[in-house]
Amino acid sequence: FQAEDGIRDMPTGLVGSEMCIRDRVWTMALVLVLVVAAFVIAPQAEAKKGDMSIADIVISNPDVTGDGEGDFDTLLDAVLAADPSVLERLSNNGQNTVFAPTDDAFEAAFEELAELGISPEDVLEDQELLTLILNYHISPGYRTAATVLKSQQIRMRDGGFLLQSGGVLTDNLGREATIIATDIAASNGNVHVIDNVVLPALP
Repeated sequence: FQAEDGIRDMPTGLVGSEMCIRDRVWTMALVLVLVVAAFVIAPQAEAKKGDMSIADIVISNPDVTGDGEGDFDTLLDAVLAADPSVLERLSNNGQNTVFAPTDDAFEAAFEELAELGISPEDVLEDQELLTLILNYHISPGYRTAATVLKSQQIRMRDGGFLLQSGGVLTDNLGREATIIATDIAASNGNVHVIDNVVLPALP
């Protein structure tokens, strides 16, 4: 059969084959786009975790309170004086969330302990006690500020818990610490800054 314009109609089977090939090409193109997107987007999402470990963040001693000075001097001293397992935990690839007291927080806690006849030197020289206290500031897993605020109770590495309400943490002794800075992202977890040292049930 010859059409009026002189061009033969394409056989029905051939038309179907071309449509099938075209569909396959579009499908392959879509798959390729999705694969490329996965490789491009995934590294960006990973980068949001931060390039430094929690230990590196503490060592870098950032100014989180905006007073022009680093805020983790005492925390770093405490980590270095504690059992090496604490530094290892903050350095390795396991995910942890740290509630990091500022220098002012430690100073207030030392004044509080002084009333009990315990000096800063006593605390820093008692490795077992110091390790217990620091592990009470570390929670297993990656917890954003939003996750923390949704939690009424947060399990800590020492086996105890912190109570949480409206960004205020309550420790085992009924003392309170307010979260004053959040989501300092690390490669192995997250850091939230608190204005008081929380204390576990002391031995």
